[in-house]
Amino acid sequence: MQINEIKELIESLDKSSLTKLEVVNGDVKIKLEKKIVERLIPVEASLSPTPKNMDLNHAAEKEEVKKDLKNNEIKAPLVGVFYQAPSPNAKPYVTVGQSVEQGETVCIIEAMKVLNEIKAPISGIVKEIKIDDGDIVEFDQVLMEIGD
Repeated sequence: MQINEIKELIESLDKSSLTKLEVVNGDVKIKLEKKIVERLIPVEASLSPTPKNMDLNHAAEKEEVKKDLKNNEIKAPLVGVFYQAPSPNAKPYVTVGQSVEQGETVCIIEAMKVLNEIKAPISGIVKEIKIDDGDIVEFDQVLMEIGD
């Protein structure tokens, strides 16, 4: 096997969605593997319901929203697969009845092989988790409710 043939195999693997490639040509055996790196990107969940023109960057307005709502909904900021834990064998980030702090990770949504951490927009107690682990969620779909 020539070096340019090996380079072509490497380029083909790199451009494809395959992660492993094994080629046997006579007594030459070539095994190529590529690693898929998953990155966690923090994504801030939105409060719901909120008036469309409200700027949530102002602390006073955030306090008003907290006072006005008995149960605050955490909504999906993107389309993807909902996961309650960082890996299949790990314990869930949160459970019903658990207290959470603002900014604490409550779940993950995987989109395009990227794991996006969803953070609690407010502090409170998890009242209800509305999605099952592994379900596909739509943009703005209610994931869970946090209340007092």
